[in-house]
Amino acid sequence: MQILAWTLLAEGSKSDTPIGKVIKMLEDLTASIETEGREEAASYDKFACFCKSQTKGKSLSITAEATKIDTETANLEEFTSDKKQTESSISSLKAKIEDATNDLDQLKQKWTAYLAKYTAEHTDMEGACEQLTKAIKLLEDSKAAAEKLASSEGGGDDSLAQVKSTVKRALLVAESLNIPQTKATRAFLQDDGDTPESDYDTHSGGIVDTLKKVEKQFLAEKAEMEEEHDKRVNANNEQVSGIQSLMKTQKDSLISAEEKLSGLEQSIADSMKALAESQSLLHDDQTFLKELTGKCEDKAKQWDQRTNARGKELGALAQALSIIKGTVSDKESSAERALLQERAD
Repeated sequence: MQILAWTLLAEGSKSDTPIGKVIKMLEDLTASIETEGREEAASYDKFACFCKSQTKGKSLSITAEATKIDTETANLEEFTSDKKQTESSISSLKAKIEDATNDLDQLKQKWTAYLAKYTAEHTDMEGACEQLTKAIKLLEDSKAAAEKLASSEGGGDDSLAQVKSTVKRALLVAESLNIPQTKATRAFLQDDGDTPESDYDTHSGGIVDTLKKVEKQFLAEKAEMEEEHDKRVNANNEQVSGIQSLMKTQKDSLISAEEKLSGLEQSIADSMKALAESQSLLHDDQTFLKELTGKCEDKAKQWDQRTNARGKELGALAQALSIIKGTVSDKESSAERALLQERAD
């Protein structure tokens, strides 16, 4: 009976006894804590990976946005500088175009005045030449005219008067050109109409010679006038063409400069927009990273604290189980010795 009692005591201490239940409870608790630790470790590993991934991504994004900000800032400075230079060029071109326009207007005014004067002088010159040619012809034909006048009734005086009038106009033109006068021409110019027709016939030869000299000089001066006019026409055309060509070049440059200015203004607007967007994204990323870093650091601290606490809990449980199991083991050893002793007896 005693042997059976000791055997039952030994077997019961393993599970059914209060000590056995305590041991089982401690072992279950240990297993639960270890399971919880593994689950928390897996969860923390995921969170740590999330922190690492997000931190890396946002750090790269911050670096990229900072680089973009530097680039856009440099672009903005360059565009702004180019804009000022282009605006200065536009102002200069407008001033040059205005000056060229004024020069062209003045040139046109001078040319209009010159052309009016030339036209009047040339018309007078052509009229004088016609008068000279007519007078010479009349004088050369004076003999025939005199004969005709002699045979005509009532018309001789009028015809002679017409000849004298024409010749006088031609001689006056010659006098205005400072062409030397002969005795005959001076007498003819001073004639009051009472000079006998025979004297007129006598001096007509000298007058004709004088008029031919005048005609020759008139034609030479007319040719010189026309040649000089042609030169001035060419010079004026070249000057006008030069100013117009310069104005065209300046206007083309102005159009290009205005197009460039428009493009620079658009580039500045785009650059400012991109800069504002990058600054906003950088601020958002920096804020997110700061908050994320705080959360990750807090979570890491909590994980360290939980790991340390769990380690202590498991250590305490292991120590308790060791003590309890050691006590039970001692009792089992005593029971076995007692059983062996009883068998021996």
